Amino acid sequence: MRNLETVRVFLRFMAVASMAGAFLCPAPASAVAVGDVSIEELAHGSDVVVRGMVRTIESRLVDEGRRVVTLVDVAVLEDYTGENEQMVQVLVPGGVYGDLVQTVSATPAFFEGEEVVLFLELYPSMTKAPLRRFSLRAMAVGAFFIEGDRALRRMCGLRPLVGERWRQTEACEKEEGISVERLEQHIREAIRRIER
Repeated sequence: MRNLETVRVFLRFMAVASMAGAFLCPAPASAVAVGDVSIEELAHGSDVVVRGMVRTIESRLVDEGRRVVTLVDVAVLEDYTGENEQMVQVLVPGGVYGDLVQTVSATPAFFEGEEVVLFLELYPSMTKAPLRRFSLRAMAVGAFFIEGDRALRRMCGLRPLVGERWRQTEACEKEEGISVERLEQHIREAIRRIER
């Protein structure tokens, strides 16, 4: 079991590394892969793939106050995997808790009211929470943000405001993305292939 966890950590590391490459050299809009991770690979490693609306965002301290995590509640508009999730909670490492700011590379920033497509893995230690908690598959690679008819990935940083306050900025690095229609088509095809 320990070897399996080591492999998962390594794969996540590799996905984050490929994400860095994707932001430095974005793929053309017609591509179905981001960096070296295809939609099929994202779907294959995901427990749930959903399209939804971000409802609430809350940061918390964990590990006896040593780490900050952000919980993002997403109302599900469509569950591509057929799990019939109505609401999912995504645990994202890092965030702002009071005056404590923790940033984690290759994590996406979420904003209330935006529409997203998420590739999710069940968060193993939190399966008994009121909402099933998930982590993003391959960190920022596993999150698409819907802007009009485009689905794109973005990474936002934390920027200082007046005094010692910090906030998440909406000035984000974005990739060109693909059409929402094409993304959904590739998700459905990938899930059909997995189910065979």
